Amino acid sequence: MARRQLSARRLAHARRVAELERALRAEEERLARIEAAETWEELDLAARPTLDETGEGRGRAWRVVLLAAVYVLAAVGVFASLGGSPSDEVVSPSPPVAHVDPPTESRPAARRPTHGVQLPETFEPSVFLIRSTGGAARRLDVPPAHSWQPAWRPDGRALAVVSDQGIVELSVSGEGPVRGQPVWRHRRELVTMSLPTLLPAYSPDGQRLAFSVDTEIWAVGLGPQAPVKRLLVDATYVDWSPDGRRIAFVRRGRVLVAMADGKVFADVSHGKEDISPKWAPSGRTIAFTRLDDGVLRVYMSDPYGDVVRRMRGADSGAAYAAWSPDGRRLAYSKFVDRNWELVVRDLATGREKRLTRTATDEGFPAWSPDGEWIAFTRDLHTQVPR
Repeated sequence: MARRQLSARRLAHARRVAELERALRAEEERLARIEAAETWEELDLAARPTLDETGEGRGRAWRVVLLAAVYVLAAVGVFASLGGSPSDEVVSPSPPVAHVDPPTESRPAARRPTHGVQLPETFEPSVFLIRSTGGAARRLDVPPAHSWQPAWRPDGRALAVVSDQGIVELSVSGEGPVRGQPVWRHRRELVTMSLPTLLPAYSPDGQRLAFSVDTEIWAVGLGPQAPVKRLLVDATYVDWSPDGRRIAFVRRGRVLVAMADGKVFADVSHGKEDISPKWAPSGRTIAFTRLDDGVLRVYMSDPYGDVVRRMRGADSGAAYAAWSPDGRRLAYSKFVDRNWELVVRDLATGREKRLTRTATDEGFPAWSPDGEWIAFTRDLHTQVPR
């Protein structure tokens, strides 16, 4: 009897292993299709679930998801230990992920540190607009919608934001009390995918929009044809050079520069935990955020990485730097009074002007092309005690 029970258990175990192996092979094939996708439609189709949504299919689907998670995490661990990379670039180990997710519930209350060791929070993000000289800030989206990571169109007539539905573009109003300002009701969809799309960036001529999809950078044409092209893999945080010929981006904690077709030619930051590169209007400098000795700070470099220096005067923490259109000022998030506030610095004098005084975090500043406005993300969840 005992032998028969043992034999039955072994048979059931073998069947279970075979079933899991089949599910894993199916998920490997799906991941391979995602990696091989060359068009927006192929990527969207490859990312969709293909299992039946009834009974056994749902159970199998959950097992595939769990197996895929284990497979991806294991692959990432092995990949990092071997120092591999999809490109022929030598890269550093992956830094803590600086990823902005769609709104979630607030965290439990906890006392914040005295220095900016974590990026501004975005649990309930909304884009606001404020004059670059200061004043009251106006919320652009309409509850219950959320928006974050704004980017101005180069002609100043529209603002792209990440929303719950994807990337949308808000046209400026031509009349009334908000004339010349982006309006939520005047919006249109630019990018809608089944995968999260983040960090939009217009090309200088306004004809293309680059954005991040997971750890890939894609670009969509904004003309009648609207072609979509994948520019880079294992990359995020994209920004175009002023002449549109190059792009700065982040790969595994390092700021790199590539030609607009995706060919990498310069390691700019030589760092391990760098994010958010932004080209100066002159094209001669790139500002970026670095986790330096446990504190987030703004650094600057030439496009070739020959000279890298830290911006002085923000020892408590600074992040998400953005250049004014004339290149004379820098807007960024500064850690003040235990939360992130929006400030503008005169680069010639080093003098700062604080634009916000709230109990919430502000980040992702973006200057309007005329320099009059700054759009930024504000976290509307209940702030933690100070």
